[in-house]
Amino acid sequence: MALTIWLRIYSSFLLILFFSQNFVISSVQSSGDAIALLSFKSHITYDPDGALASWGNNSLHFCNWLGVTCSNHSGNEARVTALELLGFDLAGFLSPSLGNLSFLYKLHISETRISGSIPHELGSLSNLRLLNLSHNSLVGEIPHTLSQCFLLQIISLKYNMLDGEIPSNLSLCTMLRFIDFNSNNLIGIIPASFGALKSLEVLLLHNNKLVAMKEGDWNFLTALTNCSNLKFLGLGKNSLTGLFPISVTNLSVHLKYLDLEENQIYGGFPFGIEKLVNLQELYLGINHFSGAIPPSIGEFLMLKTFDLSNNQFSGSIPPSFCNLSSLSYLNIGINNLQGGIPPCFGWNKISGNIPIEIGDLFGLNLLNLGPNNLWGTIPVGIEKLTSLQRLDLRGNGLSGKIPYNIGNLSMLDILYLDHNDLSGHIPSNLGSCKQLMQLYLQYNKFMGPIPKEILSITSLSLGIDLSNNLLTGLLSIDVGLLVNLEYLALSSNKLSGQIPSNLAQCAQLKYLYMDNNLFQGNIPSSLEALKSLELFNLSHNNLSGKIPKFLESLQNVDLSYNHLEGEVPKNGVFFNSSAFSVHGNDKLCGGIVELKLPPCLENNQVSRKNHTLTMLLATVIIITCIILLFVLSIWKRRKSKKLPSIERFEKDHNHVQVSYAELRRATNGFSSHNLIGRGSFGSVYIGNLDHNWQKSIAIKVLNLQQKGASKSFELECKALRSVRHRNLVRILTSCSSINHEGNDFKALVFEYMSNGNLDKWLHQQSIFDNDRPKKLSIIQRMNIIIDVASAVDYLHNYGPIPIVHCDLKPSNVLLDEDMVAHVSDFGLARLLIDTTKQSSQTSTSSIALKGTIGYAAPGDVYSFGIILLELFTGKRPIDEIFNEGLTLHLFVKASLPERAMDIVDPYLLLQEEDDEVGEGLRRMRVVSKSELDCIISVLTVGLHCSEESPTERIPITQAFNELYAIRNIFLKSSNDRITHL
Repeated sequence: MALTIWLRIYSSFLLILFFSQNFVISSVQSSGDAIALLSFKSHITYDPDGALASWGNNSLHFCNWLGVTCSNHSGNEARVTALELLGFDLAGFLSPSLGNLSFLYKLHISETRISGSIPHELGSLSNLRLLNLSHNSLVGEIPHTLSQCFLLQIISLKYNMLDGEIPSNLSLCTMLRFIDFNSNNLIGIIPASFGALKSLEVLLLHNNKLVAMKEGDWNFLTALTNCSNLKFLGLGKNSLTGLFPISVTNLSVHLKYLDLEENQIYGGFPFGIEKLVNLQELYLGINHFSGAIPPSIGEFLMLKTFDLSNNQFSGSIPPSFCNLSSLSYLNIGINNLQGGIPPCFGWNKISGNIPIEIGDLFGLNLLNLGPNNLWGTIPVGIEKLTSLQRLDLRGNGLSGKIPYNIGNLSMLDILYLDHNDLSGHIPSNLGSCKQLMQLYLQYNKFMGPIPKEILSITSLSLGIDLSNNLLTGLLSIDVGLLVNLEYLALSSNKLSGQIPSNLAQCAQLKYLYMDNNLFQGNIPSSLEALKSLELFNLSHNNLSGKIPKFLESLQNVDLSYNHLEGEVPKNGVFFNSSAFSVHGNDKLCGGIVELKLPPCLENNQVSRKNHTLTMLLATVIIITCIILLFVLSIWKRRKSKKLPSIERFEKDHNHVQVSYAELRRATNGFSSHNLIGRGSFGSVYIGNLDHNWQKSIAIKVLNLQQKGASKSFELECKALRSVRHRNLVRILTSCSSINHEGNDFKALVFEYMSNGNLDKWLHQQSIFDNDRPKKLSIIQRMNIIIDVASAVDYLHNYGPIPIVHCDLKPSNVLLDEDMVAHVSDFGLARLLIDTTKQSSQTSTSSIALKGTIGYAAPGDVYSFGIILLELFTGKRPIDEIFNEGLTLHLFVKASLPERAMDIVDPYLLLQEEDDEVGEGLRRMRVVSKSELDCIISVLTVGLHCSEESPTERIPITQAFNELYAIRNIFLKSSNDRITHL
């Protein structure tokens, strides 16, 4: 009985404590909006970066929580009007309590890992204007209750896993301008009720499973003709079937973008579609269209992109095509980026000659006419298409020679001429195409040797296929210059001589086909250096000697029909009979049982004795060497104990590796408190290696689960091994070991940069001095960009080996305690063998498809120019204002020189505050003429570096010299002004 009484008293005490705590919390966060936000946080199950750490902090008003925006309403009560969480590493579910944020007008939660369904309660948000839940893992149906958000203007649910039908009652949201549901699993019909949305400008529904009401019933398209403001209509990659309706010609005259590709639409080319006079992009590829392409196509004077690939069009190419002066993308071939002729899934059958007037389409970036039934020669007019980046004429009946001046196409990165009847020599002039990444000339009748000039195009990385031709002569040792090449096919030619050992320098090579030639001699042992090699075909040649043991590490090997001899290995690829072939080599022996080869003859007694003596001698030598190395290591260890750890690293040019245990201690067990940043392939921690070394270090720990992380580690080590420059981050050491859980561990150790990276200084409010945001002055910005230019100039032109960084951006520019800039993160770098020291304009253009959105382009010079413009305007290249063709480059270009001060970073114009001046009294100051001239000159250099065409960009050396001169003039002018005062 007494126990029961005590339990009741204890329970009452706990209840009082619980309600008192809740009372404190509710008194601090009294708003219902705060409760709704806390409910949202409670549904988040994964937040490793602590993005929502500030949520629920009683000392911080909920309006100051990350991603929350408020405004005052009745009674001056702050209410949540916007919730924006973009790109955070969050997982969990959307809380139904979000429907209680009754003043919310913007809900933007995208690029996270949030899953589950969309709460029906969102229909209660009567003030909602924008709903963006794109790039998540949402499932289930789109709630019908969203139709109650009558003020909704923008809704984007793209890149999720939503299913079910599109709610037809969304048409009740009559103010809708933008609907994007692309890349989901939506089914059913497209609501014809959308025709009531008079303000609709964008409707993107591609990449779903939508159907017409029944085959040939396109009521929804007829209804959309009522949307007089419609500019973008995306219906591609669905299950739309039937005859293409004539109603498409009645769509809005403002329509710029029409995508119907990859459906099951048939019929002729839409008659009267040329009435859509403002159409700029038309995608009809991968359907069942047939018949001739009408001459009226020439009336699309605004057309930039025209895709008719993978249909059954016939007839000839209309001459009116040559009237499309705005055209940049023309595809009447197949949608396949891999080269060769893929399995038939629908080809056009365009015949006749390629019009010589094709050369009048000066703006073409892509020309794809293959495969078709074209004949005749390649017109010489094609040499005038100097903006062309991809030329695809494969799978036709073209004959004659390749135009000799094809090297004029200096922007070309992909060239497919395979599966034709072309002949003559391969033009050496092709060596002028310094950006070429893929060259496919197989299945033609080319003769003579492979030009050395082609083998010097270091940008060739995706592949070279010269197989099934009549090529003769030796394979030049210059093939070793193709250091970035992944695929090389020389099969079925008449190439002779020995396989050049320089081939081992092609470090990225994965697939190598040299079969059906006349190669002779041994398989070079130097090819063991090809660590990336997976498939090797040397069959049907005249090779001799033994099978090298290093071939065991490959995935597929064909050595059949040569003159090889000796024992066949039994390990690796030679253990799987389906993965290798050695047939037709009469002098081979041993190997696995399935080969049924004779056993290898045993050595005689003398040979065995000699072998024993040799092994004994080798053993003695090895033991002696081990003892000497052991003694030497003890001596070095004793000597080095007097030096701090980092000093030992600096004295050793080979970067002696530090242990995992030392790094773990240095970072307090890789504590989150030591975490200072995350990158594409890992995390960066601050640490102190030991008590003798007073300076902090930065430790980049690779996430080896991330695809490409190990490759990034190797590239960064290789890039930084030999470079030395004051504006490059200095690697102190590295670690390749096993962690405490028995998993692989790789890390790089750098000097710690106490002032962080440039991105934080430009865009984040985390850089403060005495509770005030720090600002970068004009001269500080000048010094930083000159430091970056100096580093890039050294990498391209003055280092031991030319290096292309491939990922220049503000977050990779680190600032030390003296605000000196250091370029970092070489995880995407490429090393170029360039003995002629080409200009950075040429060298850097050899790398593509790498880097960061907004900065990536063919070349470091372009990325440098974008950083410069961002540094002085304070705007990222991916800022939301840059859309519909407007870029940071064009934004600056349109404002110089008259409106230069309208676009500069506002922090450059803030009046310096005195201690006595209140914080809210900041003013814009008057800019001097010397400052104005400096800013205009610097921005002009940035424009010259960020031109879209590499041929129009200035070299990095010139950019460095001009910026250096601008800074000197500015400093002199500033000093003169001070002296005068």
